[in-house]
Amino acid sequence: MEREQYQKQIKDLLQAVETLLKSNNAMGERVAQLEKIAEDYEDLKAENAKLKGELAMRKRAQYGKGSEKNVTEGRSDYELIAQEVLG
Repeated sequence: MEREQYQKQIKDLLQAVETLLKSNNAMGERVAQLEKIAEDYEDLKAENAKLKGELAMRKRAQYGKGSEKNVTEGRSDYELIAQEVLG
């Protein structure tokens, strides 16, 4: 009787270990996926920064340094129209 009880406990423990192992493997795969996504995100951020820099350089070459600033910020429509009319 005691031996059967130990065998059942061992079987239950092995089943629990198998379940934990499967869960651990699934989590490891998910972590690998998330790391890949994070790397792709960092690559996209770097490419975005590069493209913004290139755009700023092109604007600077075409319009001068003032083109990098948002000239409409904080101005009313009347001021913008007056600026366009007066040059």
